[in-house]
Amino acid sequence: MIKKTVLLLIICGAIISLQYMRVTASANADVKSYYLKQIETLKTAIESFRTAVNQKHSNQDLQKQFSICRISYKKLAVLTDYFNQYETRLLNSPAINRIESEVVDRIIPPSGFQAIEDILFNDWDDNNYNKIDSLLNDIIQILRRLEKEPDMKYKFKDELV
Repeated sequence: MIKKTVLLLIICGAIISLQYMRVTASANADVKSYYLKQIETLKTAIESFRTAVNQKHSNQDLQKQFSICRISYKKLAVLTDYFNQYETRLLNSPAINRIESEVVDRIIPPSGFQAIEDILFNDWDDNNYNKIDSLLNDIIQILRRLEKEPDMKYKFKDELV
């Protein structure tokens, strides 16, 4: 009788363990799917914003488009802040000049959403359309890099998720 009970407990334990492993793999796939979906959503929002910039919409319209992009970015930032610190800094760094510790004699101009925000919500002139378009182009390049990064298959493992 004791042998049967022990055998039954081992079988139940194995079944529960297998169930847990399957749920974890599914959760990791869900996180990866969410990550890729948010990148695509942000790229779509940025392309719409970029179209409005190229068509030289009013500053108020551009501010609304920018708000949509910002909200999309915040949904993605939940994961990029953890998994992609360098790219996050490029996407959302402060709108000030900075230097890298390795190359101290080279000043890097502001980039990303905060640089665009600084342009949109300060004194507006027609030269700003080109500045914003250039910054949006940089953001799109970063998002493409995130989408196609070679180590993504290692990124969403149990230990990290």
